[in-house]
Amino acid sequence: MRRFIPSLVLAGVFAAMAWLWAVHNEVYEAVVMATGWAHNPAPFDDLHAVLLAGQCWGQGVDVYRANACMGGGNYNYSPLLLHVLRWLPGPAYTMPGGLWLDGLFIAATALLPAAETRAELWFRAACLCSSVTLHLLEPANLDTLLFAAVVAGLWLLARRNAAGWGGYALFLAAAALKYYPVILLALAARERLARLMGLAGAAVLLGGMFLWRFGHGTAVSLSILPYGLPFTNMFGAVNVPYAFGVVLLYFASPHGAGAAGAGQVTAAAQTTIGQIVALGSWGLIGAGWLIGAQCAGRYRVKLPGLTEFEQLCLVGGALVICFCFYATQNIDYRACFLLLTLPGLWRMGERWLLGAILFLLWDGLERHFAGFGGFYAAAAFWCFREFVWWFVVVRLTGLVFAFATEMLARRAAEWRGWRLAAP
Repeated sequence: MRRFIPSLVLAGVFAAMAWLWAVHNEVYEAVVMATGWAHNPAPFDDLHAVLLAGQCWGQGVDVYRANACMGGGNYNYSPLLLHVLRWLPGPAYTMPGGLWLDGLFIAATALLPAAETRAELWFRAACLCSSVTLHLLEPANLDTLLFAAVVAGLWLLARRNAAGWGGYALFLAAAALKYYPVILLALAARERLARLMGLAGAAVLLGGMFLWRFGHGTAVSLSILPYGLPFTNMFGAVNVPYAFGVVLLYFASPHGAGAAGAGQVTAAAQTTIGQIVALGSWGLIGAGWLIGAQCAGRYRVKLPGLTEFEQLCLVGGALVICFCFYATQNIDYRACFLLLTLPGLWRMGERWLLGAILFLLWDGLERHFAGFGGFYAAAAFWCFREFVWWFVVVRLTGLVFAFATEMLARRAAEWRGWRLAAP
């Protein structure tokens, strides 16, 4: 029963928010806005946009470009999903589809390793009922489905039998819809060499078939991934150098005219600023990897003390967060994958890291109230938030390195065994 309490608390909060939306819409809007989220005209807006894109694509519209059919918006997910959407009812399915996706997410959280103490139980509930979770469930973003697929895949991998193949299949299916879960195939490093080579061959074959059929659409969708100002609800390694570039662009514009004057900045100046941002990003990423490598030793000692499922959730969550953080900007709801790391970090006694994750999961609410303090309070909060993000990601990078070095040692020992057994 202990396993289900945090999920039941989240279900209760979800039901209360649904009741507020139906009965006291102005209170619902105030609550949503207080968590740092722009209130949508109707709930499940992200799902509605995806279903609308499928309908428009079926009518022959190029949905990868801004189009009137989508109200001036465009589509930037996998082209495979468009083919799947042909079999769904379309935008009319938004309400039942949103309830189904959000219910699936809540159910998936109940699969996570159970809390062992009352303190962990309520800490887990506080993380589940955070502003990040609200920002994921309120628009019914597709990441709800991907989170459920990842948790189910990790649960199957922990079975240590033929069901593990189903786990990798779920990772591939999730990657075919929104790309980034492909990083979870790195968990195949824990398999014996023969099975690892079989998995690698299957992944290459299926990936090649996907790119052969959907390569052009994939390239287009990746080229139009949305970027937002780093001072909003976005996170990623690019945030700090991007913010520096925005400041440079402001002062490079005539009389510091800001956005209006930015268009008058010479192309050479804009290119130079872009190069500075790119170099700054790579410099920070390199530093993050180096510091993370220094942390790997302490985590390599602690990882064996976890159950296999706890290890898989911890390393799987770390892989997704680190990959997304280093690769591009992300809207804050993708931080929901931090939830996977909570059981393992609690067992390892990483209290500072857990506190930092709780802070990030409630970032929207904190950012909202920091804004009442004026420009300097908001700027100070942003700087602290970026520091906390780097603190968390560097530690998770250390966990990934600890896992990688342990797996490399095992595979090397297995390879030596093969060579000694060879005639």
